[in-house]
Amino acid sequence: DEFAKENNKGKTKEEPKENKITPGQLKVLSKLYTGDNLVKLLELNKIDKLEDMSMEKANEIILKLKKKGEEKNEVNG
Repeated sequence: DEFAKENNKGKTKEEPKENKITPGQLKVLSKLYTGDNLVKLLELNKIDKLEDMSMEKANEIILKLKKKGEEKNEVNG
């Protein structure tokens, strides 16, 4: 059926591999998230370790943190 064909286009039998977190992102997040904060981050994202996080999710978190930092600086500035 046409709908099924369209849905399976470009898919292999294996799970499509998501782009994993980059070494740079890993470095940033591992500096910012330690102890309980790291545990909460992993649980929230349903992963066992930071290395399992997707590049997209890591980017999203880093951008949010940067934005928070900029807002904080504006208030203090």
